[in-house]
Amino acid sequence: ELLKVDKVDAVSILGDILGIYEDGMRKAIPLFEKSSFEYAFKIFEGAGAGSALNSAEQKFRDQKRSGGSIPGDESNRYVSKIFTDNPLNKDFEKMALRLYEPVFVNMKEIVL
Repeated sequence: ELLKVDKVDAVSILGDILGIYEDGMRKAIPLFEKSSFEYAFKIFEGAGAGSALNSAEQKFRDQKRSGGSIPGDESNRYVSKIFTDNPLNKDFEKMALRLYEPVFVNMKEIVL
């Protein structure tokens, strides 16, 4: 459940999200479906940056399991074509927090 956000904060948060969108329209940004959320979530839980990055790396890579595999962000054909080097760097960390931190900060409780 999300907390009520005052108008000034909401405008600021939405403006920043719009800025992320605009950046993404001009260039490829290191923001990925699974690994970006994982990184921000782990930081929000209190993990250190190194631990959060390791966890995000697991979500980025394909996970081999008995009976098959779970595709990671690297399986997305656009991600693999655009990001040929490891994109999980400082820019990735900043972008993940920039997008997800306002969500986590304004949640009453996380129910998984």
